[in-house]
Amino acid sequence: MIVVLSIMDIIFSVSGPLAAIPGNSSLYCHFISLVAGFVINGFLLWTTCFAHTLFRFVMKENQEIFAQSFRKNLIITCSIATLQGAYAAAAPYRTLSEDVCIHQINYEKFNFAANIVLIMPMFLSTVYCIFCYLAIYCKIRMMIDQQHLNLFFYPFILIICNAPLATLAIVKQIEGEIYSETLMDIANVLWSLQGIFNTIAYGISGGVIQAYRKTCCQKEEDHRVGK
Repeated sequence: MIVVLSIMDIIFSVSGPLAAIPGNSSLYCHFISLVAGFVINGFLLWTTCFAHTLFRFVMKENQEIFAQSFRKNLIITCSIATLQGAYAAAAPYRTLSEDVCIHQINYEKFNFAANIVLIMPMFLSTVYCIFCYLAIYCKIRMMIDQQHLNLFFYPFILIICNAPLATLAIVKQIEGEIYSETLMDIANVLWSLQGIFNTIAYGISGGVIQAYRKTCCQKEEDHRVGK
């Protein structure tokens, strides 16, 4: 699952520089919108699927859940991300401005493109992942009597990377301006760094998963001995 997340992050990282390539083709902007819509939502969906699968793995104490859920998670992620990408291309999410494909906010009406492609998925993914990791933390602490505070890296990453950009985007849409372009630049940098932060967090989580597997295996062994 982490490999797929890494692939999504690489494509997302490439889509930014591609949008900055000067050109005068609106068709190219539709293509960039398609890629951005697919990758943004694919990245968020796969992050959410990882949290959901880890949640089920801990709650059901079933080591096969990751393998069993992979295909279903991949189908769900690709299907929804494709629909979102198609919508982003049709909207379009990015339009041609001064020979560069950028996302422009129309203050005269509700910005469906930004809210459907970016802000709403960000919000839903962040809220659900926070719920999953809080539940996982409580369960693991109860079972193996360790705090594993590193599990909070996941919701912390989601909050610091997603919340600033989503908040500023909403403020810009409502107020018609951003009080500080520097804040918007910082928010965009944090959003772009999410993949790197996730890589670090997922690497750290290996110890948590191994500790939990060891506990599960020991419980199964004790159960067999008891029989």
